[in-house]
Amino acid sequence: MKTVLCVSAAKLCAHGAALMLERLSNGTIHAIGVTPAQLLSTNQTVDHLLLDLSASRGSQVVRAMRAACPGVQAIALVDASLEEEVLAYARAGVTSYFTHDSEPSQIVAALLDGGPYVAQPVATILLRKVAHSDESELSGERLLTPRELHVLNLIEKGLSNKEIARALCVEIATVKNHVHQILSKTRARRRSQAIHMLRR
Repeated sequence: MKTVLCVSAAKLCAHGAALMLERLSNGTIHAIGVTPAQLLSTNQTVDHLLLDLSASRGSQVVRAMRAACPGVQAIALVDASLEEEVLAYARAGVTSYFTHDSEPSQIVAALLDGGPYVAQPVATILLRKVAHSDESELSGERLLTPRELHVLNLIEKGLSNKEIARALCVEIATVKNHVHQILSKTRARRRSQAIHMLRR
């Protein structure tokens, strides 16, 4: 049996979605309706999140649940006319998308199947984003300024902060600031990890 948390800002919507999933799955899905505030107090192993929230709030929920339950898979109900909402959810790691007019039976089938599912209007948005992104954008290099990219190249060559400062004719404190910005923007913990993330 799969456990699904149905997360909505409105308790009525969350509980209604949970009841619907259990009924349509003939008891093969155990669904719980919660608000974001109740989310981390459920103390259950969760297989899926079904999110009916704005992407800004939903992204926070996904990250919080992934920290507490790393294997959880997230499904978002989205308005396909709001492209930025879809992309924000994609950046948060959501792998399945339905629109608000999707058939409930499709959602149940996707939950039972366990694989990713993307409704057609959402697939169009995601494919268009990939098609109009060049390699550097996809790799994350556009996150960095030209100076930060230069510093990263020197790091990749094995230079220390002192050697980088000498090469760029700047203070070591300035180099340390650039390195801090690189790690922050790439969400890396180490210099080598930042290089790997941006070059893969």
